[in-house]
Amino acid sequence: MAGMPHARGGTRLDGQRRVGACAAVSGRRQVTVPGYPASSLRDPLWQGSWPDAVELGGVADEFWQRIAVHGLLVPSSWLGQGWPALWGRSFGH
Repeated sequence: MAGMPHARGGTRLDGQRRVGACAAVSGRRQVTVPGYPASSLRDPLWQGSWPDAVELGGVADEFWQRIAVHGLLVPSSWLGQGWPALWGRSFGH
């Protein structure tokens, strides 16, 4: 099923804006991450993930600029049941 084109690029499918093989789960320049429990990209939980993110190819010096341009992106393949389900599973472990 094809998504509807999004005015700012990508497509909108299942409530997330798709950017290539990724989906934005938060808006551009947004620090707050949706879901339950609510969180912020500045929270210790997110900041503590930097060693793993760098190991997987993340570039810390580019992070906030990318958030400003794209929002928080995750692989679309992770969102089979949507962001709330993924976040709920991740937070519970």
